[in-house]
Amino acid sequence: MQTYARVFIRTESGTAGDFKKLSESLTQAEADDVNSTFKSQIESEAPRANAKVLEWHKATTSKLNGQNAIKYGYKRQIGTNKPVLVEVFMLQNNDRLHIVTFEYRLDDNNWPTTFTSIKTTVKIIAK
Repeated sequence: MQTYARVFIRTESGTAGDFKKLSESLTQAEADDVNSTFKSQIESEAPRANAKVLEWHKATTSKLNGQNAIKYGYKRQIGTNKPVLVEVFMLQNNDRLHIVTFEYRLDDNNWPTTFTSIKTTVKIIAK
């Protein structure tokens, strides 16, 4: 059986104060803003990649290894490939935004346990 899984971290740079500090609490209102922005963006861009969003998991305030984050997710399918679960954690860090993404094919039962372990190792250094 072929498998598909990936974890990636992207950082968007800004200037001091552009984002909340890593230790500051995030609000559901902020999560709602993220939800409306990214849901419409992802759903509108999906067809260009021959993809469809099968299910949307609303953005909520969350933690990634004890650090404040906004989390959202979705199930997607590209062409006739098997569906993939995507989880995105956004961590604000004063002058930058860290986006940590976890993806795996839903029919591969090995990845949920592995990703749970990986999530306990992600640590962002406060700026």
